[in-house]
Amino acid sequence: MLAADPAARLIAGGQSLIPMLAFRLATPSLLVDLRRLPGLSDIVVDVDGVRLGAKVRWRDIEDDRRLSVAHPLLRAAVAHVAITRSVIAARSAAAWPMPIPPQNCPASP
Repeated sequence: MLAADPAARLIAGGQSLIPMLAFRLATPSLLVDLRRLPGLSDIVVDVDGVRLGAKVRWRDIEDDRRLSVAHPLLRAAVAHVAITRSVIAARSAAAWPMPIPPQNCPASP
């Protein structure tokens, strides 16, 4: 679906995309909601390393005790972030570190 429509966008938590829509910085032709896809909230720790599902929240990383051993730097870094209810994947995929504060949002073209 996404491959057929390059203007389509994924939405998980909406913290990154919704402000962009509000300021008309993004005009996707289609929104694909990831909410009901299974496994996207999983944290997997095995011999290959750590894998975070697309919907893993920062709070999930803070609460997962396995990460204290498997990836202590990730867990420590997330503990310093104030927004704990956000979805990591949306920010990583969009390379957007935080929601757009309206006062810092560039004017719409």
